Amino acid sequence: MRLLLLSGLLLSLPALAEDAGTPAPSSSIVIPWGLEEEQRLPLRCGASSGAEVRVAASYAWSGSCDVNQVSQGVEVRGPEGQVWLSFDYSSEDYQPPVHPGLELECRERTLRLRVGRAPALELLPRPEGGVSVGPSLERELTRRLSAPARGQVGEASIMEYLVELVPPSDASASRLHALAHVHAVREQVAAGNWRRVEELRRDSLAAWPDVAAAVREVAHTVEEGRRKSQPLRAQAPRRIGKVLDVPRLAPHGPPGLFWRGRELCMSQQDAAGQLRCYDTTSHRWGELEPVPQSLSERFLSFEPGSCGGFTCLGEVCAGGTASTVSFLGRVVDGQLVYFSDGHGHWRAGERALSPKEVSAEFARGVGGPVLGGGRYLTTKGDFFIPTNPKDARSWHLFSAPPPEPEGGTWEAVLVSPDQRQVAALSRGGTSKPEYVLWVASIAPGKAP
Repeated sequence: MRLLLLSGLLLSLPALAEDAGTPAPSSSIVIPWGLEEEQRLPLRCGASSGAEVRVAASYAWSGSCDVNQVSQGVEVRGPEGQVWLSFDYSSEDYQPPVHPGLELECRERTLRLRVGRAPALELLPRPEGGVSVGPSLERELTRRLSAPARGQVGEASIMEYLVELVPPSDASASRLHALAHVHAVREQVAAGNWRRVEELRRDSLAAWPDVAAAVREVAHTVEEGRRKSQPLRAQAPRRIGKVLDVPRLAPHGPPGLFWRGRELCMSQQDAAGQLRCYDTTSHRWGELEPVPQSLSERFLSFEPGSCGGFTCLGEVCAGGTASTVSFLGRVVDGQLVYFSDGHGHWRAGERALSPKEVSAEFARGVGGPVLGGGRYLTTKGDFFIPTNPKDARSWHLFSAPPPEPEGGTWEAVLVSPDQRQVAALSRGGTSKPEYVLWVASIAPGKAP
């Protein structure tokens, strides 16, 4: 009996060896990340066989910023080879995706995309290819928007992530995208993060009354929060002239608009190599004068690269893109001073700088994004944020849009080196943009 069992075991070994490289079909597959070559994973989908998940990754290296990007494509094919679902997602520096552990499940001819224990996205394969979106996640998001927000950022972020993997193909899918987006921002606001609320100012979100009501609720919550916690405010903006275009601002190359003590200087936009300065005490423009040569020697230069470029001051360089990094334009301890969204601190190389150190360096420059004693940072338009990485609030520096008759929106701001004044550019007009230059004083608001 033992001989028979042993011989049977030995006979089965070659067959096992032949199939060792082919995974057994499964109704649930966790999508692997960062594969070196394409993988085809058999997917058991109901009574049919022959479905599979194809996973392939591509890599991009950027010599200038030294950023390695991984882009991964996923394709789900039915038993006749028809493409049910196709999507891709990416990550930088070999980091896993934002929500690792993406799982694809097929039960009773229904595909489910999920991450962890968050609600899944149901997809119904069509015989000819493609999918339609099932109703379960829309019902869950509708229910959640009708209840008080609880600050459950993790689950809300996962649901938005899943929905964004599948482009909207009809009105129902478009509503699902709107629900997932508004729900994610609403939960972030409930958790104290106001940074994404401006994304909700889209007319398309008003197509559904319940979505529009949730947008109004979120906007009201943030407006009340900002009103009660405004730390700084620009006061009495004064119009001082028009400009042809938005000038270059420090520290990104020789600036066209900069502060010189209490004067705001503007390079003339006629290629004449001259500038005029506005005295914020007498409220008068001075005479034309030549642009000092030293101005072009103290600021950063950008070298083009496939990931956005790297930034240099003299012989000191740092990688990063303008969308994620703000540079002060000075060198400390042989390192560029910069603020990174990823780090949440002003740094000189790897060393974190205190607000006092940042203010001291900023005071020796020509203006830029620092205000509030180094504790805040200006961003897009007239927004400013805390440099404390644990504080995700945001405020408008101006209490209202640009005054009439110009109106429009605040395009950019430039804080003076002493952090007591701010220059601002507004953009108005419809067919052709019109830019107006303003100055205002900065005063303390209510303590945050």
